[in-house]
Amino acid sequence: MLVLGWRTSFCSSSTRFLSTTSICFDRYDPKLFTEAVVDKEQLCKPLNPDDPRKYMFIKALKSDHSPVFYRDHVVDKLIRVCMKEGKKEISRNNVMSALETVKRRQYKLWARAKTNEEKAQIELNPFAVANKAILNSRPLMKLLGVTREIMAMAATSPVALLTQFEQQYSVNTADITAKIGRLQSMGTSNRVNGIREIQRLLGDVSDLLEQMELSVHELQSGSQERTKYDTRVKSYHNDKKQLEIELQRVVQRFNYDDDRVELFSVDENCVDQQDQLIQNTESLARTSRKIQDTYRMVVETEQVGNEILGNLGSQRETITRARERMREADADVTRSNKVLSQMIRRVIQNRLLLLIIAIFMMVCLLFIIYKSL
Repeated sequence: MLVLGWRTSFCSSSTRFLSTTSICFDRYDPKLFTEAVVDKEQLCKPLNPDDPRKYMFIKALKSDHSPVFYRDHVVDKLIRVCMKEGKKEISRNNVMSALETVKRRQYKLWARAKTNEEKAQIELNPFAVANKAILNSRPLMKLLGVTREIMAMAATSPVALLTQFEQQYSVNTADITAKIGRLQSMGTSNRVNGIREIQRLLGDVSDLLEQMELSVHELQSGSQERTKYDTRVKSYHNDKKQLEIELQRVVQRFNYDDDRVELFSVDENCVDQQDQLIQNTESLARTSRKIQDTYRMVVETEQVGNEILGNLGSQRETITRARERMREADADVTRSNKVLSQMIRRVIQNRLLLLIIAIFMMVCLLFIIYKSL
């Protein structure tokens, strides 16, 4: 988990300045971990003698990466866009069916091609066709509701686009901060227009952040530029949330005085409605607490289940090792039985041989005695 350091300062005119975001520390030690490789061609190449993957651990993959090579983040995003009511599997099946249809049509065109040059020009990978179609349908320019100036969003490099987006983001956030500070000095009639203008600027900032995310995805995966701009986009999202929170606080503070007047001028006929509203609020609060308790119990149960699975895995390994040892001991006992059987057979043979020799000697002795008489 990355811990980010934020630095914001306010001057007397309520102007808010944003500093660059820097990474304080990382949970991965750079001396022990290295970046994961997600490029199939690079994974197929043999490792160099000094490749860090031979002696270092691999970092966990990022959320926009996948170790499965037939997965594509653009197609996954299309599936999420087409999803309705949380039915992701239905959306995935529909998109995959469309890709299967594209693949069959491309194969028909490939089979009808007469020369190898025509066949080489036909793309058979449906994911590549989908990526190219989405890229062709992407607009080269996006018109933003900005009154200061019009930025020319031409088909330039992603880094240049990100630089332009950052400049426009700085202008919009500074304008939002200044207008939030000026709301306090406005009259009641002008506050509504000022709040609407700030909300419109926040919508423009959201559009800018979406464009920045798309431009970041166009950068090379695993590069320093992509890592840097990923961190910046995350910090910009957090800054936008802070601006929205500040606007909400200002609006609540402005509405407080009006609410007090309305509260003290409430008619007696509205008392029952207020009591009912309070009861509904308390009921919702109790329901929320019960849901939170249930969620906490589910999380604890999941943790206990994971621990039990880990213990079962370790016990399985222990049983497997014990079974292997028993097999080895059984083999040793079998060999010992064979050796003992051979020893017993040799002892019996030796005794029979001694008995035969003794009988032979007695016969010889009797023969000698008989001859001597």
